[in-house]
Formats: sequence, structure tokens, C-alpha cells
Amino acid sequence: MRLGDVVRLKKHCMNAAAGTIGYVYEQYTIGSDHPGVSVIFSNGDYDGFSLEEQETLLEYLYSSNFWYLFRNVIQLTKDFREGIFNEYFHRGAALNEKNQD
Repeated sequence: MRLGDVVRLKKHCMNAAAGTIGYVYEQYTIGSDHPGVSVIFSNGDYDGFSLEEQETLLEYLYSSNFWYLFRNVIQLTKDFREGIFNEYFHRGAALNEKNQD
């Protein structure tokens, strides 16, 4: 997964049900060899996912071509409340429904 990707949860995680749509707002590396991504979900929850967790829990839907500049979780929460990610959540949900048909 990469910054700007829109994903779907394959199974329940934290407070988000399977099928919840998320937006990858950050790519990171812990140490020199543990890459991961941070995802904010349509319910406002956010979390980080290692490569292994990405394979198990996340399904790629599409690239939004929107590269969010992550500053901190306070700004992330404010931006979420202001609807910055809504367009991507809605398109992801529509693609998810279409794929279910």
C-alpha cells in the first residue's frame, strides 16, 4: 500500500467492521527494515499496519491521487471532521459495493 491508496478492511479491526473503507495517509519505516502504512477509516479510527498486517487485513481498492500531508493526529482528526477524506471514502464504498455484485 502507498500514500493515497484507498483500502477496504478484510475483517473486523479495532472498532471498524469488515468492509470499512480507509485512506492511507502515511507510509513509514520503523528501524531500517519494518515498513508500514497508517490508515484512517471512514468511522474516524486510525491505525498503523505492518506489511504482514496489510496482507491479512487490507484490500487495495484504488489510488486516489491525493497525497495527504500528515502533520500529527490532532490535525488528522480535524481534517477528518472537516470532510477532507469523504470523497475517497464514498468512491471506495461504491467500488466495494460494485465488487460485491
